[in-house]
Amino acid sequence: MDYVLYFIKGYLVKIISLLSLTLLLNISLFANESLSLDQAIDILKKQNLEIQVASLEIKSAVAEADTVSGISLGKLDFTQDMARSNDAGNVF
Repeated sequence: MDYVLYFIKGYLVKIISLLSLTLLLNISLFANESLSLDQAIDILKKQNLEIQVASLEIKSAVAEADTVSGISLGKLDFTQDMARSNDAGNVF
């Protein structure tokens, strides 16, 4: 589980650094237009493919960690059979 957290933290650092770099570049490009920070972040989330890929990799790592932790829980099988008959010799 620790390796997953380390993996997630690494991607979060990458996301934050890419986000801040892209924000700085977008602010300089849109110097004539005023953008709020929320608008800039929304634009980045929609347009930056690296952020989208990193967030999908984080979701994948969390799902994999859940799968690995579920393996130790074991497995439960339930089987039920039913027979219906009008034969008097087949009562039980």
